[in-house]
Amino acid sequence: MAVPWTLLTMLSLLELGNALKSTTRPVVLPLQRPQRHVERHGITMASGSRVAGTICSSRQMRDLASREFSLAAGQSDVGVVHLKDLSSTEYVGVLGVGSNCSGGPCRPAAELYVVYDTGSADLWVASDLCTAGPCTRDGRHRFNRSTSSTFQQDQHPDEFQTDYASGRLAGVLGRDQVWVGPYAAQSALGLISEESGSAFSWMPIDGIVGLGFEALSVKTKPLMDSLLQENALPLSEFAFFLYKDVSKGGVMIWGNAQQLQLHQEPLQWFPVAQDGLYATQSIRCFRLGRNSTNDLLHLLFPPKKRREDGSRAVEEMPSAHLLMDSGTTFFTAPPRLFNEISRFIWPSSCHHLQRFPELVFTVGTDLTNHSALAELVIPPEVYMVRSPFDHSCVPGIMNLAASPEDPPMMILGEVFMRHRFSIYRRGRVQGDSWVWIGNSSDMAHYVHERFGKDSVALLFMDHRGSLFHDDLRDFEEMGLLKDGAMVVADNVLKPGAPYFLWRVTQSPAFETQLLAVPEFGLGHQVLQDWVAMSRRTSAHSERPPPPAPPPTQVAALARRCDALRRRSLTGRLASEDWAEHATEMEKRLSELGISATLVDDGETTKGAAAAGRLAG
Repeated sequence: MAVPWTLLTMLSLLELGNALKSTTRPVVLPLQRPQRHVERHGITMASGSRVAGTICSSRQMRDLASREFSLAAGQSDVGVVHLKDLSSTEYVGVLGVGSNCSGGPCRPAAELYVVYDTGSADLWVASDLCTAGPCTRDGRHRFNRSTSSTFQQDQHPDEFQTDYASGRLAGVLGRDQVWVGPYAAQSALGLISEESGSAFSWMPIDGIVGLGFEALSVKTKPLMDSLLQENALPLSEFAFFLYKDVSKGGVMIWGNAQQLQLHQEPLQWFPVAQDGLYATQSIRCFRLGRNSTNDLLHLLFPPKKRREDGSRAVEEMPSAHLLMDSGTTFFTAPPRLFNEISRFIWPSSCHHLQRFPELVFTVGTDLTNHSALAELVIPPEVYMVRSPFDHSCVPGIMNLAASPEDPPMMILGEVFMRHRFSIYRRGRVQGDSWVWIGNSSDMAHYVHERFGKDSVALLFMDHRGSLFHDDLRDFEEMGLLKDGAMVVADNVLKPGAPYFLWRVTQSPAFETQLLAVPEFGLGHQVLQDWVAMSRRTSAHSERPPPPAPPPTQVAALARRCDALRRRSLTGRLASEDWAEHATEMEKRLSELGISATLVDDGETTKGAAAAGRLAG
């Protein structure tokens, strides 16, 4: 069975020390990841410099972390979970499971210390079903189903088994109240009955909370989805505040994290572009040093294949992403780039870090504008890790290749998050709205990059009619229109869209109804226009048939429409001019066998019903 893609670097202090001494590079224990589908949440990610120093508002932080299930002092829309460090490689915080409502307000039936992991999506908790192995050791906590008044389970519950590189979990599924800070929701959870492997033997971990998206889920619905579905959170975001001094731990903040003002510089917001993961839009450039002009981006990708004659094949460079992951300890780089970085960055005395270059990322900040970029500069005092045994520092950068089904990526893990206040924002429901501003000719490419094939159920066009057919062609050729997708276009008579009308009325790929509707012109004169409603038929969803070449009359009408559109920009068109144009267009289109059904005020409801039948 596939398991979530994440990097849980759970090493004991001894193992970390041995790794630092023997290899000059920390060891990572990677996990496999499941096959994913497209996630359509509108999500952004924030990263901004925190307040300087390691005691950052210590009085405020003591108030925040004073109780595990409290609201922040003086705040009604912020909940806080204290995080404690485990051997400088992982953080755990309290998760409440179940409900105990006897003797006062309901409280969690059990409090477990879990890893909050943005790189996976399932919720696993140690339970009373686990009777042997690491989960039974002193200091560990288990959820006892009998102590919760809200626990639910099927008579024959589904089983799960998850194999990590450093451990194995198995058990059955159930449902119960799950608490993060003061907020709770009914959620699916995996009840661990078997637990083995070094990761769970070395560290007191009572479970894993996946904070990623459903695309990463193996068995359970993500907890964040349940919280949002029940409107349990005041704001659909969570944040991590980690101290630079790892012994101090940190806090996880649920709700309106920004109002706590735990950052100094303005927040940088990045739209999340990679399916299922908190990954930014494409990395556009990677350099070693602010003043360097040597872009190393090409080293993120595998070498290009050579032709038989020895020359390199010309291939389109795919996107590479920058991933924020609370379940990964260090920075990561794929092999070729890692080897290049190692030429300039090596183990050194912590007193001489100024000799090393910054890591400089240039990433996109806007899915609709590929020229909207931001620089993220990471100095050596951030990426170098102090050895627990002496005064030396080693690069906190791991050599890690992406799995074949993933695009190339680099990861910013907990070492980075100790220096940056990071916020993760989610859309409340699947299919949350995005507003993209740009040229219509680019829209199909944005949709394809963001959502993939067969992702468009409704395409509405109300811009320049002479461009409708080009935009429709792009959506068809990229395979974006799903079976039964509706294409609705306004103003196809006035100013007009002759090429588009020819395409949707003559092609067997569409079933089209044209509606003639009244609209007001200048001086409140009622003029006629058409709305085209086309349903894409499933028989042609795989490959659109080639359109029949339009006759010369269509080209002549298109030139007439564009000429009138240009005149309208000068303001020298009266309602009579538009009416004359509409009459002439209707006549010429009729000669081509293209006509519309009249919908007047008394038949609007009939027209809407007809459109509904067509859409169904």
